[in-house]
Amino acid sequence: MKEQKNEMIELLKFNKGFTDPERWVEYGITHNFQKIKAEKLKECPDCNARSIKYIGQFVYYSTLVNLQACSQCGLVFTDTRIDPKVISSHFEKAYKDEKYFLHRRRR
Repeated sequence: MKEQKNEMIELLKFNKGFTDPERWVEYGITHNFQKIKAEKLKECPDCNARSIKYIGQFVYYSTLVNLQACSQCGLVFTDTRIDPKVISSHFEKAYKDEKYFLHRRRR
């Protein structure tokens, strides 16, 4: 169990957003966090302003993402960009078969 916690702490240090990894260990284990490449934005992706207002946070693809609003242009955006290969792989698996569209998405 201690080894599992240590491995999760290392994963949380690699994944973006977890400035206090110890606080998230149990959550990460419970939700089967995976190692995910991502980058954090330090400025607005639209106008490049660094004056940003924090709105909230959520966990997405094993990363802690902040929802922010630009104080200059008003754009609301997330400060984390997940590696496009991860997103592409997910959509290729989740949404590319007939069973999904014919049965699960029928309604």
